[in-house]
Amino acid sequence: MSVQDELELGSDEPATVTETDMICALLDRYSRVHGNGPRFAMASQVRSHAGHSARRTCDFAAMDLWTSGRLTLHGHEVKVSRSDWLRELKEPEKAAEFTSYMNTWWVVVPHDRIVRGGELPDDWGLMVLRGGVLATVKKAPRRDALPLPPTRLAALLRAVAQTAEWQSRREHERLYECKRHPGPLTLRDMKQPQRREGDVT
Repeated sequence: MSVQDELELGSDEPATVTETDMICALLDRYSRVHGNGPRFAMASQVRSHAGHSARRTCDFAAMDLWTSGRLTLHGHEVKVSRSDWLRELKEPEKAAEFTSYMNTWWVVVPHDRIVRGGELPDDWGLMVLRGGVLATVKKAPRRDALPLPPTRLAALLRAVAQTAEWQSRREHERLYECKRHPGPLTLRDMKQPQRREGDVT
């Protein structure tokens, strides 16, 4: 069955994990702090350009700040349903807006049924949510990336700053919930705060 045929059939199960859940899982994965500080700078909803000229959005980016990690810039596309993934395959220009500027490119999904065998491009990686933690199913190969033009760098840095602010609010909410309801929290216990006026979407 072709991608178009499957999209037209519309046979898709409801998404039980949201994009916010997946972003939280990515933040957890890249929030590594050691003796010399955080290893990654993280950014959610990275626009392709600064200002109103932006055409596309990268769901999540993480920059390795350690030279031992070769200062790798990781790009991520989150897909929470099969139909969402099929639309991505049908419109390769969406990812192409970012892949040339990233050292690695990952597809991040909540379960194994979304991406089927033979569908993932050879130079993309795959992460799957298992037990609330993202597991690497296929490692993304590292490649040389084009230098970020100033407009793309500005968009990335803006997203880093906004994500850091959001993560701080999320941590405060998590601690508040821990005090109110002692016990383990799931990803759904930590919902994304409402965007304030002026926030970039």
